Amino acid sequence: MQEILQNEGIEVLIPKYEENIGDCTKIITNFKETIINKSIKSCINSIADYYCINLKSNRKYYGRELGIKNKVPIIINSQIIYIPFKARKPLCKNDSASGYINIMNISKIAQQNKKGIFITKTNKKIITYQTEITLRKELNYGKLAKLLYYQKNYIQTNIAETPEPYKPD
Repeated sequence: MQEILQNEGIEVLIPKYEENIGDCTKIITNFKETIINKSIKSCINSIADYYCINLKSNRKYYGRELGIKNKVPIIINSQIIYIPFKARKPLCKNDSASGYINIMNISKIAQQNKKGIFITKTNKKIITYQTEITLRKELNYGKLAKLLYYQKNYIQTNIAETPEPYKPD
């Protein structure tokens, strides 16, 4: 997982059930698609660990600021903001049916046969179990979260308010 993060960057994470293996995750990067033997939750935790992000605090802060409790975007940095989408029908209770896509890689959102479709900048189609309207709503939450991230991390204080640098005696 670390190798993929270091070299390629992850566009999409999709939960998959593989015969004789169980819960897996399909990882789509700019260059290839890989299936790894980890759940979506485990993959998200690995990404958060790699970038030193506290997911609980992330969810609490952005959920409060956006006024949502569920399906809160995961903000890693200004270029990696994952929004959740319903990728499959749950197979059993507590089954993770949500996938995640980086909003920076979304080129277009469309609808086909009552299913929303993300089209990535590399022209990959990600078919979801949500409508186009719901996908646009999730994308807007992701964009708002990005603005909040910039506001929290990049807007500097007024120069007149900055303290004088320390000068030793």
